[in-house]
Order: sequence, then structure tokens, then C-alpha cells
Amino acid sequence: MPQPIAYLLTWSTYGTWLHGDKRGWRDRKDDYHVLKHKHDPLLEERRRKQLKHDAVLLSPAMREIVEEVVREVCEYRKWRLLAVNVRSNHVHVVVGAPATRSTCCATAKATRRGAFASAAWSIRTRRFGSARVTSRF
Repeated sequence: MPQPIAYLLTWSTYGTWLHGDKRGWRDRKDDYHVLKHKHDPLLEERRRKQLKHDAVLLSPAMREIVEEVVREVCEYRKWRLLAVNVRSNHVHVVVGAPATRSTCCATAKATRRGAFASAAWSIRTRRFGSARVTSRF
């Protein structure tokens, strides 16, 4: 398999895409690229009741902070940030890095701690989606 030229990392904010969601969802053991499971309203409601706090939607100011921290981390790590788009309930980052996908995801997870260190809540879910980019467009 060719070495990827970049990784597309995507993650959602806490509580905004639960197991059972009508858009489809993945379990921890599922392939990263496949929304394998169908809508399950009972499971979705059970997961909603398990939330420790309300779902997190990023305000415009919070979105700016997340983008700034992503840029700072990429600069510090000497990774090429090819694209970043922070939405109210999810984030997309395309990064060229010599690191593995797992390292990139772990770094992104740590990034949210830096962005909102004083907050009492998490802005992301436990799982990331990612894709290897192996060719130029």
C-alpha cells in the first residue's frame, strides 16, 4: 500500500452523533470508513440518557479557538496543514504528516484539551474518522 500523502481526520463534538443515529453509525470495532449500522431509536435514546452533560455545539468563538489550536499543533509538530474546517458539531482536518493515522488522531484528541483546558466538558466523541489520501486531485 502506498504511503499516504495526507490524512483526512474528522471528529464530532460530544453528544452530537450517538450510536443509533438515523444518519448511520459505527461501533468501535467497525471499519473507519463505513457507517455500518442503521437507525435504532431505542439505542439512540439509551445513549442520550448516558450523556454526562448536554451535547456540545461550538459557538463561532469556540470554532475560532479550535481552528487556532489545530494550526498551532500542526506548526509545532511540523505537519503540513492542508485544510481545516471547524463546524458547530464537527471538525475536518487534512494534514500531511510523517506520523501514523493513530498518532495524528491521538494528537487531535489532545488538541481539544489544549483548546478548552478550563472547560468542564469534552468537545469531541471518543472515536475519530480518518482516511488515507494516497493521490493528488
